[in-house]
Amino acid sequence: MKNNLAIIFPAGWRYITYTIFSFIIFWILDLDFLSSVSFIMMIILLFLYRNPEKQINNEQEAILSPIDGSIVSIEELKDNKYRYKIDIDTSSLNISVMHSVMNSSVKSIRIVKGSRLSKKSKLFELLNEHAIIELCDEKDNEIKIIHRLRQSISPLDIKLIPQQKLQKGDRYGIAIYASTSIYLPSSAHLNVNILQNVSAAETSLAFFS
Repeated sequence: MKNNLAIIFPAGWRYITYTIFSFIIFWILDLDFLSSVSFIMMIILLFLYRNPEKQINNEQEAILSPIDGSIVSIEELKDNKYRYKIDIDTSSLNISVMHSVMNSSVKSIRIVKGSRLSKKSKLFELLNEHAIIELCDEKDNEIKIIHRLRQSISPLDIKLIPQQKLQKGDRYGIAIYASTSIYLPSSAHLNVNILQNVSAAETSLAFFS
């Protein structure tokens, strides 16, 4: 995917266009209340799909955050492949555009359609729409990222294919109101704490040794 620099992420224009069209129609028909609602919805969508430029963190061996949000948990795993799991919650106030965490290639990408239940639901991880992305760098360091929608207004929009090359900070999609899990191998040394706010492409979650 090309690194899109548009001020609004492309996936949002379909919804924004609907609200603009509705606003014009209701305004012409002199339906003040409905035109006001359409205008407010347009402003909300412009905010949710905003796509500002990032100051990409180019620290050597850094693994960057893929999305804006707050770290809600850090777990040490008993897994042969991954040692750490970092969970990030993205709110409706955060920027929802996803960025590549390192210079890498896409080992695999799988998008599973599903529901958009609250995270409090016991079926959240089982049923909600999610994407599983595995990345590998030139030193064979592998990480896994899972983006899982919560009560989102729109589906996941991810533009990745297997073997695709990514540069650190490249935009690859958008997930509005989502939870993200990053799985890191034992060669990674953590650089963040629980409850810390992180910024996509700017905050270093960890470093490879």
